[in-house]
Amino acid sequence: MTVVELWNMWSNWLPFVHIEMQTGGGDSLGSFNSHEDVLKKYANAKVYAFSYEPVEDKVIIAIEV
Repeated sequence: MTVVELWNMWSNWLPFVHIEMQTGGGDSLGSFNSHEDVLKKYANAKVYAFSYEPVEDKVIIAIEV
């Protein structure tokens, strides 16, 4: 699945104020405070894994690079 497909399946990222993008190996690709910025840059990237941390209001998305 791609990042945009993930967004369409789980379309309420709004409670999460921080989105962290990583490679499948865990290397950081950047941190974002807006899902729009993530979709602009990584919409078609293939998702390797994702998780969320509700305590920290953070979504972590690992993509294949």
